[in-house]
Amino acid sequence: MKSKYQWKIQQTIDKTLISQYPELDPIILQLLWNRGIHKAEDIDNFINADYTDLLDPFLILDMQKSIDRIIAAVEKKESILIFGDYDADGVTGSTILYQGMKTAYLALHQRGGGQIMDTHTNEFEKYVQVYIPDRHKEGYGLKDEAVTYILASKPQLVLTVDCGVRSFAEIDAIQKAGIDVIVIDHHSVPDTMPPAYAIIVPKRKEDSYHFKDLCGAGLAFKVITALLSELRVKVGYDSIPIGYEKWLLDLAAIGTIADMVPLIGENRIIVRYGLYVLAKSKNIGLKSLMDITGIVPEVDEIDGVESKNISVYSVGFQIAPRINAAGRIAHANQAFKLFTTTDTHEAEQLALDLQKLNDERKALTENVLKEVEAKLSQYEDISQLALIMEGDKNWPIGVLGIVASRLVEKYYRPVVLYQEQLHHNVASARSIPEFNIADAVAEMQDLIISGGGHSQAAGLSFNTHKTDAVVESLRQQIREKIDISKLTPYKTIDIELPAQAVDWDLYDTFYKLAPFGMNNPTPIFVLRKMRIVDIKPLGKDNKHIKLQLVSEDQVGTPLNISAIGFNFSFVLDQIHRNDIIDIVFRLEINEWGGNRELQLHLIDIASNEA
Repeated sequence: MKSKYQWKIQQTIDKTLISQYPELDPIILQLLWNRGIHKAEDIDNFINADYTDLLDPFLILDMQKSIDRIIAAVEKKESILIFGDYDADGVTGSTILYQGMKTAYLALHQRGGGQIMDTHTNEFEKYVQVYIPDRHKEGYGLKDEAVTYILASKPQLVLTVDCGVRSFAEIDAIQKAGIDVIVIDHHSVPDTMPPAYAIIVPKRKEDSYHFKDLCGAGLAFKVITALLSELRVKVGYDSIPIGYEKWLLDLAAIGTIADMVPLIGENRIIVRYGLYVLAKSKNIGLKSLMDITGIVPEVDEIDGVESKNISVYSVGFQIAPRINAAGRIAHANQAFKLFTTTDTHEAEQLALDLQKLNDERKALTENVLKEVEAKLSQYEDISQLALIMEGDKNWPIGVLGIVASRLVEKYYRPVVLYQEQLHHNVASARSIPEFNIADAVAEMQDLIISGGGHSQAAGLSFNTHKTDAVVESLRQQIREKIDISKLTPYKTIDIELPAQAVDWDLYDTFYKLAPFGMNNPTPIFVLRKMRIVDIKPLGKDNKHIKLQLVSEDQVGTPLNISAIGFNFSFVLDQIHRNDIIDIVFRLEINEWGGNRELQLHLIDIASNEA
């Protein structure tokens, strides 16, 4: 039996390097090395990351200018509009700004002391509004409809979050109308920045801020941290206790995990502490959402797929999809309202609504996936395609990115799916590590209406009559950068282990690197010469499998351990009892009936050729 993936095992670190760090377990050192963490200072910062290691937000270019302007606006009771994106990062970022500015407003205008945020709420809502665009009618970012609304409603200050850095013309129009715009964004930057009043975008070349990978919610958290820090000096520590902004870390962690930014540096700190804040969250909307998804308010820093605790997995695969479902199927305002309501009954109903929208999203995703696969059946050999690009007028925009991601995983090709509209198409693109799709979109500015994104995920729109030209441009760019005949999906494996190394000590060792996520993935290992002693189909339609394995090549007592493979039913007719196999896996805990045991989470299987 052949493996599904090509296995790329990381090079083993030199023994002389191990001798330089005698205090570190060699496995930890290998895992850190695999993640590009080589220097003693960086190793210490990674292992011993603390909340106090977050950088001073005022080191971000334009932060002081932005905070001065926000304080002036709040103090003078100017009209403020927060413009956020419709995904989980944009919604949580908008909520952070909104709640943080409410704290600032009440601290400045509530007199006589007492708990902040207890009074003047209606007055605050009179001056501060949040505008999240309709994904289906307006699309991503500042568009004509939003600009028209802003110019008509005439706020005195606009803050964009998770968007804005590429909206030159729109921001120019708003600024010329006498409205100040502060851009808070983390997407790839254009050659020419928009003419905003201030720009909070650490990715700018001229910005010396050390950490460049904060998401929109992370940047919003930095803005509010700076705002409340400045206000403490102005109004006193009684009004805004030190560390009050930490209560917003739950939302910042959700945005960080959902947007799949690198889980290193400041992002790792935000997520690590944010998960614990989420477990104690005061946000009744978040608590209602966790209740309806069955998440237990206890933190599990190492992700077990079957765990019901708060973890990167539960946030990324249970909480975030329900937030995103609002924007994908209906309107993201429902998610924003969930996070800002103070009514328990309303929170419960909104959480239930998001659950229903997520169920609808799942059904639509499966339908579109089947229709795309039907279109792909016309090709004799998909492996000869440089690009998969398909469209249909009935495909909902909100699920195209999800479907594209699944197709990338299956076919290992860049994928662009689009909805055909009256005169133009709206597309979601997903790519592989070998091809930067955001750069490719940037190369087509003469062919598209708008577009942008990240290296492996982008959005774009283009006129219908230019569809063929867009397809050809993307194909040409792909063929210039990639030899498609050699494209093979692969898994990067951290360490090839002897069977005797798989024990609780191993689990406890790599636990020190949690929480895991982008750029700090859960460690992946390989074991050779494992004998299958039992095979059990599991789940609805027997989609999953459970194996009982015993090591064949080991000093001492053989390893006897179970392995679970989700969506692994395709191997059932290829494996048999007593087969000797090699496996790629993650090590996790299986808890049942009060028992805890180590379990292998299967990623790939191959016949042992030795």
